[in-house]
Amino acid sequence: MEILTKLLLSHLITDFILQPKKWVNHKFKHKGKSVFLYLHGLITGLFVLLIFWDIQIWPIAAFVALTHTLIDWTKMQFTDSPKAFFIDQAAHLLILVMCTLYLLDFSFIPEKLEISTEALKITTAYIFITAPAGIIIGKLTERWKNHTVPSLKNAGQWIGITERLLVLTLVLLQQYTAIGFIIAAKSILRTATSREEKQFAQSEYILIGTLLSFAFAIFTGLLIR
Repeated sequence: MEILTKLLLSHLITDFILQPKKWVNHKFKHKGKSVFLYLHGLITGLFVLLIFWDIQIWPIAAFVALTHTLIDWTKMQFTDSPKAFFIDQAAHLLILVMCTLYLLDFSFIPEKLEISTEALKITTAYIFITAPAGIIIGKLTERWKNHTVPSLKNAGQWIGITERLLVLTLVLLQQYTAIGFIIAAKSILRTATSREEKQFAQSEYILIGTLLSFAFAIFTGLLIR
């Protein structure tokens, strides 16, 4: 489980935190000619070495870098749709599972894993519920995006990250009652909208995003516990 957690943590950081949106746009525009396609693949491999802190892992790091680049190149041949995104992530996860099964046969791996399993899981959880969960929620709600009205730049993104961090922390501390206060506070904030069609559609869009946001944070916390 530690091996898979480390590989998953490496993937979350490199694919969601260290990959700017402009890199993704450049890759979709230039496909195989994009320098960011290969730079991103190289970073994924280097980060595997960094997470494990063991040069003996270099064949796996190279394999992750190569397959990550190939999977991303394949995705670039299609439109940037939610379906393509989830198939892409499923393929990356499959590669990580394959690497985990392969590494389990090596006796030197368990000796190198000195980091607390609990700390590793909690770190991975907190990384996941920030940008990665936000991107997944964005893909899930993309079909309703055109019904929203303008708001503060990136306000929704930061609100979502903050609420997920709070909820995950409360779940880990088993303070479930306090989660209700966060939900109530956000509900009061949204009741000021009128029944005008576009504003009502925006309220529904926000509600869907909020419920998904809380669900990701709560189930991630319960999974870690």
